[in-house]
Amino acid sequence: RLADSLRFKQWKPKEQYFAKTQFIYSHNRLNIKPYFQYFNEKITNRGYPRQPYNETAFDDYYNTWRSNSGIDVSKQFENKSNLRIITAYNNFKRIKNTFVKDLTTLNNTLSNTPGSQDTTLFNLFISRGSWNTSNKTTLNYQLGYEINIESTYGKRIEGGSQEQTDLALFGSFEWNPFSEFIIKPALRYSYNSNYEAPLIPSFNAKFHKKNFTYRVSYARGFRAPSLKELHFEFIDINHNIVGNQNLIAEQSNNYNFDITYSNKKSKFNIDFSGFFNDIDNLITLAISPLNPQQYTYVNIGEFKTIGSQINSSFKLSDFAFDIGTSYTGRSNNINNDTIPLFTFSPEFKANVIY
Repeated sequence: RLADSLRFKQWKPKEQYFAKTQFIYSHNRLNIKPYFQYFNEKITNRGYPRQPYNETAFDDYYNTWRSNSGIDVSKQFENKSNLRIITAYNNFKRIKNTFVKDLTTLNNTLSNTPGSQDTTLFNLFISRGSWNTSNKTTLNYQLGYEINIESTYGKRIEGGSQEQTDLALFGSFEWNPFSEFIIKPALRYSYNSNYEAPLIPSFNAKFHKKNFTYRVSYARGFRAPSLKELHFEFIDINHNIVGNQNLIAEQSNNYNFDITYSNKKSKFNIDFSGFFNDIDNLITLAISPLNPQQYTYVNIGEFKTIGSQINSSFKLSDFAFDIGTSYTGRSNNINNDTIPLFTFSPEFKANVIY
């Protein structure tokens, strides 16, 4: 029998600590909510005794620290307008150490095997502020800003360290030409330190008449690749995933419509909606074209989804019924190899409550 063969566990022992605190101050329509969250975890992975003499073993220790702190400030003014600012900072740190355990003396020695020692750091700063008016007029508006600064450091980060900054200004206004009709256009201007971001418009409209409500919307989308998708390398005995610096930012056009009928007397509701999404350069994880044993992040030239759904709910005596169906199609164009037809998948659901 191997010496101390029971030291290896299929379920790795975990030691975890959680902490959270929050303070709320309210006075004269001013709300201030600072908070702090903390998490610490240690995973111990003790290895089998090594051949040929079973006197040593590799032991791995994974230590993770994560903290999240922030403040949420909001103020409502006498004219019903309000200001809200949210600021947060997130820190993530992970250290992996591999030791050579001498099972005769119980001494530990740091392993010199490549990849056995690793430290990874992620930092994220976010701030978002908005000013909203809510007057009893036909026109209201919203103005705001957003800041995202992300940085990372570690041996598994290409170049040792990377940083990406996103800055944005946005605005919208809501127009009620008459009580049943609302129009809400919006515009967002963004700056990304690594990619050129376009102007991002959106448009929403709502019309309500008796028991019917109609909604239509359009929005343009933009997403720059994350630092993980660009530079993170995750290579060990079980994984082989590398980032891709040649990724292109995603851009999309999104269309939605919705019709709802609601009858409060009969307690009956039915909703019909449809959507179409056209995404250029969708980012996804796939087998590397250069190495079939490796995964990396790639762009899909064109990715489209289209679909519709119907949901209904009604009450009968002591019973409540919820019935719905959806039909979704997907199509993609990879390396200009077009698949012309959508691949559709149906879905049904039913729920009864007594």
